[in-house]
Amino acid sequence: MDIKINPKKLSGYYYPPSSKSIGHRAIICASLSDGVSEISNVDFSDDINATIDAMIEFGAKIERFKRKVVIEGIFSRKKSAGEIDRIDAIVDDMKEKIYSIFCGESGSTLRFLMPISLFFGKKTKFITHGNLINRPMDVYFNIFKDEGIDFKIDNNSIIIGENKGLKNRKFYIDGGVSSQFISGLLFYLPLLDFDTEIEVFGKLQSKAYVDLTIDILAKFGIDIENEGNKIFRITGNQKYKPSQLVIEPDFSQIAFFAVSNELGSHIEIDGIDMPSIQGDRAILRIIKDFQALDDSMFFSDIIDNTFVLDGSQIPDIIPILALLFSSSNIRCRIEKLDRLKIKESDRLQSTAEELKKLGYDIEIGVFDGSFCMEINYVGFSRKNNGKIDDNLIQVSSHNDHRIAMMLAIAATVHYCPVIIKNAQCVSKSYPYFWKDYKMLGGDISECDLGKKL
Repeated sequence: MDIKINPKKLSGYYYPPSSKSIGHRAIICASLSDGVSEISNVDFSDDINATIDAMIEFGAKIERFKRKVVIEGIFSRKKSAGEIDRIDAIVDDMKEKIYSIFCGESGSTLRFLMPISLFFGKKTKFITHGNLINRPMDVYFNIFKDEGIDFKIDNNSIIIGENKGLKNRKFYIDGGVSSQFISGLLFYLPLLDFDTEIEVFGKLQSKAYVDLTIDILAKFGIDIENEGNKIFRITGNQKYKPSQLVIEPDFSQIAFFAVSNELGSHIEIDGIDMPSIQGDRAILRIIKDFQALDDSMFFSDIIDNTFVLDGSQIPDIIPILALLFSSSNIRCRIEKLDRLKIKESDRLQSTAEELKKLGYDIEIGVFDGSFCMEINYVGFSRKNNGKIDDNLIQVSSHNDHRIAMMLAIAATVHYCPVIIKNAQCVSKSYPYFWKDYKMLGGDISECDLGKKL
């Protein structure tokens, strides 16, 4: 699906979608409980649907309604989680059974559920799509090798063999890799019948997502002891309890429209001031700090006369921040962006490539041993880079939902119409993005928006 956007500022009242990060975690916890939970304010993105379908495959009963799910947990008819019969789970009528889990492009679904699959003992096939199979999984693979658990990669799938679960009591995790590995273990380890511990070496990346996991686990009766984000102690034989939960708005999606306001739109964003431990709520502080700068000021109190941002904790909002910074005349550097190279696209490359097509001064660099974006270092004025003709410019989403949404906001202030290729990829996290964009006055036309709108 390709869409054409004519330059036009947005305005109106905007109700953000619910947090995808919280949604994944709540659905998993409710599915592992011993009762019935109701989770409200759910937006059924591709990723969320992947997690719902996976938990159904594992044995939860889940009903979807307009904006909520009712979940009867896997253990609701068991006296305890430990009563799962691993032998019966593996063999039924003398035939091998295999869990088949379709993850799509959802890294959360894959990384959260790989450890959980070990609890049931069945052979499990995780089927992926797009770039997901190429994203790092060595943390789990190394654990599996150490524990003697069979696994293999078969084209776009990861297959875990029949097993008896993890036996080690302590796990060492590199904090520089995705926090999703820690979260995945935190879902699984409380179900074991012995105490365990995770020790993190190096600086923990995206620690707000681990905080979010611990917070949601607590809402479902699971206690995790966190010692300074270095050591996580997990008591065994815990039980997930059912809960009623309303999912809060998603600040990674709010970020697009908050930046649009900084570029001249007038959008009233519902829930923008609510307290939240979501890491991407940092967008509000960053915008405020950036507003305090003057395009002509000399940055005597800023590193090398440059506005510098550490992007390691907020990878999902880097593309839209790159647009915000590029739209100013202020010299900026966003540092520690190595993890952007292993998202749905090489998000570091695709952000820079597409903003350069729109005439912005942005380059990929290396600073202090890690990748960074350097913005407004040359200081050239915006040019007609990438034009198809005198009245049109074409850009690509790289099949990455956050690149597509960033380009949609960039189009509101471009000098000519913009065509975004493969714009349907927004359904991964925000299936109604184009509908909301149009509702806010976005001037768009399309070849085939289809039912996604």
